[in-house]
Amino acid sequence: MNNRKQLESIFRKHEFTDFKWIDPKDITISQWVRMKCAFGCREYGKSACCPPNTPSVDECKAFFNEYTQGAVFHFAKRVEKPEQRHE
Repeated sequence: MNNRKQLESIFRKHEFTDFKWIDPKDITISQWVRMKCAFGCREYGKSACCPPNTPSVDECKAFFNEYTQGAVFHFAKRVEKPEQRHE
């Protein structure tokens, strides 16, 4: 069994069925995303997974270029009020 089939088996076992295989080189990594965060998000700098606490654009490009395949998952979650989405 190849790695992709093994991973898909694990995904489905844990009921993660809404996913798509992608080539990481197709991911667009741009500076504008960090700028949007810096000048448009009131949560800027408050989370370890958001700028400025994340790798630079060049570091992200290098990271994704080390891989030949990836999986992107869709997780749906509904909240009563839009402001609850950060919780």
